[in-house]
Amino acid sequence: MYAARLLILDDDPQVGKMIRLIAETVGVAARCPEHADEFFELIDDWRPTHIALDLVMPEMDGVEVLVELARRRCTAKIIITSGVGTRVLDAAGRSANEHGLSIAGVLSKPFSPSTLRALLVEEAPALNGGAGSPFAGPKSTASSLHALSGEDLRRGLEAREFALALQPQVHCTNGELAGFEALARWNHPQLGLVGPDRFIA
Repeated sequence: MYAARLLILDDDPQVGKMIRLIAETVGVAARCPEHADEFFELIDDWRPTHIALDLVMPEMDGVEVLVELARRRCTAKIIITSGVGTRVLDAAGRSANEHGLSIAGVLSKPFSPSTLRALLVEEAPALNGGAGSPFAGPKSTASSLHALSGEDLRRGLEAREFALALQPQVHCTNGELAGFEALARWNHPQLGLVGPDRFIA
């Protein structure tokens, strides 16, 4: 059973499929309707926890969609995507916040799969499948994580607390396996699984 549901609205079917495949690799159920009316039906019936929204749409532009989501009091975390400039994306993000929507992030196309995965995992820790999952986040507070030191890292290396998680990579056009990305995870005795963004530096 999926713990998180991502609803995608994108003007490019291939990009929508890519986003769906990326979401599914981290345990997120995803749907990518072709038309805005179907999108809004799923908002009401499927009740997504996350939305990936392209700002430039043929039937209804993304700003109009955001206004309608605000009118419906949508509580899903929204990821705004588009090939428009970063200024426009940032302005749309601020506007959505002002309308009371919850913005998970703003992604300028083209974006990397790892960037989207990080947003989904960061914003939906419940989807990770528990502490044993290679995608699980740390169990501690952010302030505790910032206290990690070089000495902690040395101790963790000596205690062999680091593990490797293999993230499948797939072709967007046919869904076939293309390879794997190797991801480091620190199985910290107090903090649980800690992602590389917390210890690489």
